[in-house]
Amino acid sequence: MTTPPPDYAVLYEQERQAREQAETWMHVADQLNRQLNLDEALPAVCQITADMLTVPIVTISLYHEEREELALAYAYGLPLAEMTQVRPISREVYEQFRQTAGQVVVFPNVQTLSDLPNAELYRAMDLRTTVGISMMLAETHLIGRLNIGVLAAEREFSGREIALLQAIANQAAVVIHRAKLYGEVQSYAAELEQRVADRTADLSAKNEELALRNEELDAFAHTVAHDLRSPLSTVIGYLDLLDEELQEMETASLRDLLAQTASVAETIGRVLRQAEHMNSIIGELLLLASVRQTEIQRRPIDQRAVVERAWERLGKRGTAELILPPAWPLVWGYAPWLEEVWANYLSNALKYGGQPAQITVVAEPLPKGWVRYGVRDNGAGLTAEQAAQLFTPFTRLHHHTRVEGFGLGLSIVARILEKLGGRVGVESELGRGSLFYFELPMSNEQ
Repeated sequence: MTTPPPDYAVLYEQERQAREQAETWMHVADQLNRQLNLDEALPAVCQITADMLTVPIVTISLYHEEREELALAYAYGLPLAEMTQVRPISREVYEQFRQTAGQVVVFPNVQTLSDLPNAELYRAMDLRTTVGISMMLAETHLIGRLNIGVLAAEREFSGREIALLQAIANQAAVVIHRAKLYGEVQSYAAELEQRVADRTADLSAKNEELALRNEELDAFAHTVAHDLRSPLSTVIGYLDLLDEELQEMETASLRDLLAQTASVAETIGRVLRQAEHMNSIIGELLLLASVRQTEIQRRPIDQRAVVERAWERLGKRGTAELILPPAWPLVWGYAPWLEEVWANYLSNALKYGGQPAQITVVAEPLPKGWVRYGVRDNGAGLTAEQAAQLFTPFTRLHHHTRVEGFGLGLSIVARILEKLGGRVGVESELGRGSLFYFELPMSNEQ
């Protein structure tokens, strides 16, 4: 029995089709592999599938592992109104799909089926033939499902077309999985970047706060050194002078010793005054430390009693006149600290007010339940620049004049009002005196 000669024309045509199919598939694979973003990969898969198989509808449903369901992720050729009506595939139907994983499932006439998911929607849109295949990764991991649909008339798909659909589904599984991983990496990178930005901002804020604290401590150290050095230098000078006088008195006559007694007593008095000044500065430092560290309970404060105690503390006041307000609204505060505020304001008014000093205590209700208390003097006043710097920590206004300046006092006032939840300020004009004030919430308790 002789073998018939091969039909070279048929072989040539088969080879041509195979080569054409291979080139086509290489082009399709190249297009799909370029997609890194899921939002770009899904439309690309649907568009390529529609073009290669000449179908009007292509949909991709992705598998959600936590919910164990397939939900529509992208649809080509399906109107938006109809897309919103596509319900996720239930667990039972999903299990059926798992059983046919890797197989192409063809429904030649959808109109005759009633148990198909979304069957009513498909009948309404006159969907006739559908072909679906599960997209699997390494034949074990379900990525989703790729479906194509034909409207109005039934259609038969050739073996070549089914093979092409299966190849697209396999490649799409890889592309979609890679796009998901890429999205997760991008999201994680963005999260890390945001964390780094937040941490950097937090460190920057802490560095700024630390720099501010360091600047404040530097100013504090400078002021303390300046305020303590001056009286100490005076004390040392007087003690040197006293030592010289005592050396001279060892060889002096009794009459000379008696004559010098008055001078020695005057010197001792000066030393005591300077020591008291230094002790006052130390007391202010201790008060500042106490204000920084102590937690207090605010109570309604009778300011009249606090002002009277502060006024008595000042001792000799010469011919100074103190004018009190007719009414004293109660405010929330802490009496020992407010006494220090009043003592500072009244002391400054005595030092830098007019001659004689005329001091007016101000008590003024403010809107929104606040009260302003303050001390107005009849002194020379301040420039706008001086007033703006006055409550800056440890600022001294008069380094080179006979007026020593406000030093620690107003820094302590500002710190006290900050801890009490209040405000401080000054209103001043050259030649017309100054008003140093503080504001606190009013208390309705009696």
